[in-house]
Amino acid sequence: EIPDRIQGALITEVEEGSTASEIGLRPGDVILSVNKESVRNARALAELSRKVEGDQVLLLVWSRGISRYLLMPRNREE
Repeated sequence: EIPDRIQGALITEVEEGSTASEIGLRPGDVILSVNKESVRNARALAELSRKVEGDQVLLLVWSRGISRYLLMPRNREE
């Protein structure tokens, strides 16, 4: 159960073997921020993700009652 005070982008599926899976993201987690910019919903997450520069993304994730930061490598197209 996600408390009402938690706003962000809910993760509904994580592909096994994906980068998201490798850093510990799971279904039911909520992404609260990307590079310290708040995420209100999935659309905002997509917009922020397009603006990210560099090789890594700092995510603040709420998971089962605990908020934690995760560093996620960015996939780059060559």
